[in-house]
Amino acid sequence: MSDTVRKTLAIVLAGISGTLVNSAAAAAVLGGDKFLPFALSPGRHAVAIVVAALIPLSFVLLDGAAALGLAGVLLTVVPSVLAKMIFGSGAPWTLVLLLNLVYAVTAIVVYQLVSGSRA
Repeated sequence: MSDTVRKTLAIVLAGISGTLVNSAAAAAVLGGDKFLPFALSPGRHAVAIVVAALIPLSFVLLDGAAALGLAGVLLTVVPSVLAKMIFGSGAPWTLVLLLNLVYAVTAIVVYQLVSGSRA
């Protein structure tokens, strides 16, 4: 498998995995009836995949732990700002940031596992 294909697959799987774990965390906090609507939303998956593309960008800009840190911040803050400012989430900022931190950690781990990237 070419490096480009592997990294593209890693981005897609990172975004989807992050969304599923984020949905489970949101359901645990907000109520179990929230999981399926969150987990099965094509729009959430699309946004999550686009945002996950910031992971390899972080590794182009920085190395090692700094790249992981940058990816973590970007993957937490960007979807949080989108949720609050664009999609109108009524949840408090703290909760939105925490739930998106769950997405960020999951997406970064999956990306690294699939792409073979080592920080």
